[in-house]
Formats: sequence, C-alpha cells, structure tokens
Amino acid sequence: QMCIRDRYQSALNCFPYQKKRVLYACKANTNLAILKILLSEGCSIDAVSPGEVYAALKVGFKGENILYTGDNMSDEDINFAVQSGCILNCGALSTLEKVCKRYPDTQVCIRVNPDVGDGHHNHVITGGVKSKFGIFQSDTTKALEIAQQYGAKIVGIHQHIGSNILDAEKYAQSIGNILSAAKEFPDLKFIDIGGGFGIPYKPNETRLNLEELGRKVSNTFEEFSSQQGREIELWVEPGRFLVAESGVLLATVTCIKSNPEYKYVGIDSGFNHLVRPTMYGLSLIHI
Repeated sequence: QMCIRDRYQSALNCFPYQKKRVLYACKANTNLAILKILLSEGCSIDAVSPGEVYAALKVGFKGENILYTGDNMSDEDINFAVQSGCILNCGALSTLEKVCKRYPDTQVCIRVNPDVGDGHHNHVITGGVKSKFGIFQSDTTKALEIAQQYGAKIVGIHQHIGSNILDAEKYAQSIGNILSAAKEFPDLKFIDIGGGFGIPYKPNETRLNLEELGRKVSNTFEEFSSQQGREIELWVEPGRFLVAESGVLLATVTCIKSNPEYKYVGIDSGFNHLVRPTMYGLSLIHI
C-alpha cells in the first residue's frame, strides 16, 4: 500500500507545473483495493473498457474523473460511458463523428498519434505510422471540423506513445509534436501526455529520471500556456509505474527436469498470472 501511495506522489510531484492531474491507467490492475487506495490519494482513472469504468464507479470514482479511452468503441460502449458521466477519448475520426452525431453539444477528448513511439518491445509501441492507435497528427484539423459540425467541443488532446519507457527524451519529443497540434483547438482545457512510465526489470537497467521528465514537460507546458494566454491542465496516466513494484508473484516449484542443453523448472503458475514474457519476450523478466 505504501509503495502505491509513494509512486502516486512521485508521479504527481515530479512536475513543477501546478495545474496537473494524475490518472491511473487501471488496465495495469483493477483490484478494487488498489482502486480505493488511489481514490483516497485524489487520483483519477484512465479506463479502456466498460468493465474498468464499472469497477472505478463501484469504489467511488465520479464519472467526471474517468477518461474512457476505449479503442474501436461500440455503440453500447459509447452509451455506457456517456451515461456514466465519463469523458470520451476518441482515437479515430469515425468514432469521433459517431459520438458527436449521437451526443451533439458534448465535450470530448481526442487521442492523437504524434508520430513518435517507444517501449520495451515492438508490440507495445503505440505511436508512429506502424501503430493503429490515435488520429494521426496530420488529421487533427479534420477532427476539429467534425466536432464543429455537430456543435461539440474538443476540450482535451491525448497521446500514449508506448509502454515501460525509461528514456525521458522520447517524451519530450512527442510532447513537442502534440503541442503543435493543440494550438488549433480553441476550447482546449487539458492535454494528456499518456503513461508508459517505465520501471527497471533487470539489475543493469536505469530507472526513469522523473525529475528530468517533470522539468522538461513543465517548462514546455509553461511556455505553451503563456503563448495561449491561458493555463492548460497537464494530465499524465501511469499504470504499471504505480503498482508493479507493490507486490511479487509467488509460485511453488513442482517439477525439475533436464536435457543435454537445458534445465527446465515447472511451477504452479501460468499465463493466467503472467503472460507478458510469452507475449513480449523473456528478455523483459529477470529471474
């Protein structure tokens, strides 16, 4: 519990910029006890499914403090999120038009692909031309036109460039791109720079320099807000960073066997507990 609280405070306080909010990307772990801890700290929620929205509401989060970033949203997903009071984050022009047409005069956020990506494995890089996520930065004008057509307001711009990032410079580069796109949105209230704050999995890995990240981002936001003549709220949405180091996976060795080249150790656990080594390569996990 103390680890989660400490990580939340670290994520919040590393940014000298005053107008800010931390959202927990609860895909990392939706255990209700964890959600309650973060609720008590003043955290908000980034949800990617109706189930995550339901869990957050169940422990006491208000809909207005939940950003719903469902990819390929169905009509049912959209209706549930809107009726729950969530802020919808649209990652496709077709989704944005569907939302604005169904709920005219609404306030929405758009997910932008800033043409920058990073992460510990190719499968978790969620920015750049090889990623399906977000409205590409060259299409943001079209997003504004769709919103205006239906009387909707784009009040937030969001990005998420990848997972388990340990290089602060990658964030700085992507933020420059998204701020360039943000200048054309007159109703903008917040910019969400995403999550992906990494943690070291191996002894030789260096921890993400939060102070450097916070300083660079804050300086950029101060300059941007000054140019715009109004203070834009900074949102960040760490997931793994807040919870991964708060516990361990315990398993019992049930079998040991060898062949001429390898020794195999069997345990009473499986993909249902930890699928990441299989999905993204054993190189991520230090045993």
